[in-house]
Amino acid sequence: MLTLVQTALDAPAKSNRSTPTRTAAAVIVAETDREELLRRLQNSVTQDRVAVRTALVLLASAGWSDSRIAAALGVTRRTVALWRSRYIKGGCAALLVDAPGRGRKPGRNREIIEKIRAKTCERPLHGERWTVRSLARAVGVSHATVHRVCREQHFPLDGAH
Repeated sequence: MLTLVQTALDAPAKSNRSTPTRTAAAVIVAETDREELLRRLQNSVTQDRVAVRTALVLLASAGWSDSRIAAALGVTRRTVALWRSRYIKGGCAALLVDAPGRGRKPGRNREIIEKIRAKTCERPLHGERWTVRSLARAVGVSHATVHRVCREQHFPLDGAH
């Protein structure tokens, strides 16, 4: 990827098309940013996704089209347009940040686990012992959550702890 970017930066952009195409927003990279981006590409500990974003911006600054960048890096044109736009708005720092809502969701809340534990220590209003479903209704979570928490935390449903 690094050699592709370095070659692109050394040679002027060429277009094989004789018909005009839609042009994406120009990416102008300051010399200090260019050095930082190249350093990131050369660094072996840079995450792959950050390296792709970095290469994408450098190729865009060399005048490459979104389609050409997408084909060279194995991403979609939409991805190219997204990161081109984020770089224009936020600079180098924007390439390091994923949008909120991405990645693995947090596990069960300690508060819910504590509510379930407290309820298992009490006697249910009706009946001699808790069932997974009655405990779920009492705490306000799904029966699957109660089952998983009781199994993981070793909470008995008979109020015996």
